[in-house]
Amino acid sequence: MPTVSGRALAVVLLLATAACVVPGAAAVADWTRPQSFGFDDDFDFEPGPRATIASDGTSAIAWQRETTHSLMLATGTASGRFGAPRVIDRAGAREWSLAARPGGGFVLAWAEAGGIFVAVRPSSGAAIAVRRVAAGSYRRVRVTADPLGGWVVASVYGRHGRPYVRVLSLGADGSRAGAVQSLGRGVFGLEGRPLQALAVDAGGRAVLAYQRQVE
Repeated sequence: MPTVSGRALAVVLLLATAACVVPGAAAVADWTRPQSFGFDDDFDFEPGPRATIASDGTSAIAWQRETTHSLMLATGTASGRFGAPRVIDRAGAREWSLAARPGGGFVLAWAEAGGIFVAVRPSSGAAIAVRRVAAGSYRRVRVTADPLGGWVVASVYGRHGRPYVRVLSLGADGSRAGAVQSLGRGVFGLEGRPLQALAVDAGGRAVLAYQRQVE
């Protein structure tokens, strides 16, 4: 797997195979060896890497290269093995959020100058569709899976001290289902949503995305 000097992005997966389970906590098991991807030498900005995991252990991570501002994505199997990273967006995502569902489906949502964009894969083996789902000046994107099969996106819209919270629903393929709805004036930020650097499913599997200093 590719590595570089300086800082590298590493991902590790906890397999829920141990018989001993601590109530209210992830299953007690060994973490896999870190899997690293080539990264920039100087990485000290936010947002940092994001991770998500479904109940069957399939997962995804997303991060941004500082030098090119490319938004990168890698997906993981239920056994904890991640595939090669791919470029999802080159326009300079401001902030991003991830959600996964069983079967290898996921959505990656991000905000950039043109609006809110999503990259969606309905299931493992399916093509990744990238589309804009809302136009305008957005930030603070948050996405989650809808148990009925689609996805739900929340974001903050507006500038000049007049922010509005807006929400929209997406189908399983990432297409918009209905109009964007405004919930009125307001904001949400790091305190209003999980950072998603660490995610754990109901079976005790966990995935962690972090930065590692390589001397």
